[in-house]
Amino acid sequence: MSQYPSFENPYSQPLKPSFQTPPPSSGSNAKSLLPAIALMCVGGLGLIASLFSFGLALFGAEIVPDPSEPEWLQEFQRGGRGTLAAVMQSFFILLNVFIIVGGFCLMKL
Repeated sequence: MSQYPSFENPYSQPLKPSFQTPPPSSGSNAKSLLPAIALMCVGGLGLIASLFSFGLALFGAEIVPDPSEPEWLQEFQRGGRGTLAAVMQSFFILLNVFIIVGGFCLMKL
């Protein structure tokens, strides 16, 4: 036996590093689950409201505003019906679908 302690060879080949990504922790999904559900709920409520407004804009009866109301309110009531209102509501339908899809993507994060 040698009286000196044994040391590793400083010139030996180092171990090869592994470049594998660690598995995701269970906490990351739990942190994004509640906001994802809230986003999908808000998007779903917006989608229901937009579909209802789209149906009223195309198929709803024409509104005759009360003449005693202010002029801006009469214009607001007239603007809720017609083709332009239906086009605007179709944009909001697509926006709400995008919000719901974003919620699903956040849930899988």
